[in-house]
Amino acid sequence: MEARSTLEEVQCNFKSGKSITRQIYIQLIGNEDRVPCKYMIFSNSARPKATFTLWLQLQGRLLIADILTKWGLEINTQCLMCQSSDETNEHFFLECEYSKRVWHILLQWAQERPMNTVGGQQHQQEIISRSKGKSPVAQHFKMMYAEYVYSIWIERNMRIFEKVYRASESLTRDIACVCSARAPVRIRRDVLMFRF
Repeated sequence: MEARSTLEEVQCNFKSGKSITRQIYIQLIGNEDRVPCKYMIFSNSARPKATFTLWLQLQGRLLIADILTKWGLEINTQCLMCQSSDETNEHFFLECEYSKRVWHILLQWAQERPMNTVGGQQHQQEIISRSKGKSPVAQHFKMMYAEYVYSIWIERNMRIFEKVYRASESLTRDIACVCSARAPVRIRRDVLMFRF
């Protein structure tokens, strides 16, 4: 019955010039908040697997050690990257010395100002605000961040399952190479000018 009343309400307002699909969608979502991470996901030139991993990270759904222990698995919760703290989503991408070093080098390479964020929520808001828009800087930033999240995640998994360790400089160069190769034509010239 609720769907019928929604449809009748939309049909009454159809003369407003907006499509009926849009009006139905707006009626169905009501006053729910919009998804803020959409700026990071859509129109991102990063590899699809990097974009998907970024989406999981922004939703807090990557299977980090703290989530696995909540599920009842008995595993080592220490961060494999820095060996100094328990592995949580916030630690893994914000506080871990290895991850911070990689991110800092990438920001220098991209000639971006450093990020001075305190907590996970503030960090996510800063990432999203830098990714908004269609400017070459925003396009490059969101691609670089997606590739960073994916590469850090893969490095962690390589350390767990294959016992292979890479230096942060090597990982950073690989991320920069992928970003240079995947940059859209309109920003490729700017990206190729970046040097280590």
